[in-house]
Amino acid sequence: MDIEDYKNKKSVIDHDYRKRLNALAKDFAFSNSSVAVGDIVADHIGSIKVEVVRFHAGDNPSCVYVGVELTKKLVPKKSGVNRSVSQINLIGSE
Repeated sequence: MDIEDYKNKKSVIDHDYRKRLNALAKDFAFSNSSVAVGDIVADHIGSIKVEVVRFHAGDNPSCVYVGVELTKKLVPKKSGVNRSVSQINLIGSE
């Protein structure tokens, strides 16, 4: 084995490791989320109706909910702007 073989084999192992670690983070985030598409969630900024559930794979994997902003009466704002709410910032769901 020469140095190129070593680097190629190490690269394959590193790629597999990152892929498996990312899958683990995704499983963890989604298994600890009780919010589904269509739910209404709120944080310190306001409320949204969830349209997409994504995940953030950092030191503490968690979900990120994306949807249209709602007014205080829980109807979509006229601007129709979308924003995201992190799972760690949730203050309530309806």
